[in-house]
Amino acid sequence: MAYTTRFGATALALNLVPLAGLVFSFTSTVGAALWASELEKKDISTGVSSARSANVVPAPSLLKNEVPVKVEL
Repeated sequence: MAYTTRFGATALALNLVPLAGLVFSFTSTVGAALWASELEKKDISTGVSSARSANVVPAPSLLKNEVPVKVEL
C-alpha cells in the first residue's frame, strides 16, 4: 500500500510541473500500467487468486437456505 501511495504522490507532483507535466502525465500512466501487469504476472505465476476473483459472490443457486419461488406472468 505504501508503494502505491508513493507512486501516486510522485505522479501528482510531477504533473504539476508547468510544461513537463504533459510528458509526466503520459509516463506516469505507462508506468502504472507496466507495474500493474507485473503484479498480475506475479499473481498468476504463484497461483494466488487475483483480488477480482476473491470477491466474487456465488451464484444464487449455490447460496444456503435457498427457497424455490415460482413466478407466473
